[in-house]
Amino acid sequence: MSRVHPHPNPLPPAGEGVVRPRGSGVSLPRPSGERARGPREALLHGVQVGVRGRRRHPSTQRGFSLLEILVAFAIAAMALGMLYRVSGNNARQIGNLDQHERAMLLAQGLLAAHQTVPAAGLSETGEAAGYAWQLQSHPYPTPTSGASPQAARLHEVVVDVAWSDGTAPRHFELASLRPERKPQPGEVMR
Repeated sequence: MSRVHPHPNPLPPAGEGVVRPRGSGVSLPRPSGERARGPREALLHGVQVGVRGRRRHPSTQRGFSLLEILVAFAIAAMALGMLYRVSGNNARQIGNLDQHERAMLLAQGLLAAHQTVPAAGLSETGEAAGYAWQLQSHPYPTPTSGASPQAARLHEVVVDVAWSDGTAPRHFELASLRPERKPQPGEVMR
């Protein structure tokens, strides 16, 4: 009598569906008692079928993980920190520009007050509204200075305005050329 050996991969019994793993052309038998489900039947039984036929359980796809939330908070904190730093720098720069503009106006006013320079030159210092200033002049050599006694002599007038910007000392320097004032008849020069 001959013995019949069962085949290692028998065909599924009639009425049962065949499971096909993704990406392979191999068909595997479905476990007995489980029928093939279409998308409608899968929704009725609480299983979601994806676009490619993958089954997903609704309980595994709800909300965000703790790691995702922590990463989102870290990114938001960095963005807010950078925004705070930029706005703080802008406010500080506006204050610096305001102080620089005041120093420039003071230097321009001091130069405007000295349209001519006496032959002895200028050397003045002072303080105004928290700004210390110094005004100095010295003769400015020109090619015509020694050639003609009637030629106007020039002086370079330098105004230096200094102030303190919190922790850093600042200064603004403005220079211009001014003519030497000729003595009027009968005037005594100092």
